[in-house]
Amino acid sequence: MYFAIFYVAFLAWAIAQLNQLHRHRTLEPELAPRENTRPVLGLTSPQLAILVVVFAIAVATFSWALRVL
Repeated sequence: MYFAIFYVAFLAWAIAQLNQLHRHRTLEPELAPRENTRPVLGLTSPQLAILVVVFAIAVATFSWALRVL
């Protein structure tokens, strides 16, 4: 019973924190000047870099797995 109360209280706290963060992030772009970014495929530069790294790791992993099998 105590665990359930703690769990619900923790979920309520987490939801309140996420709601506060969301409100803060939606107000932030309105106040900040727009950056001149040219998204590639709709992705920002950091997102594109992550995509390339994950793709390279996937290719290496599957190549290794096929060689082993």
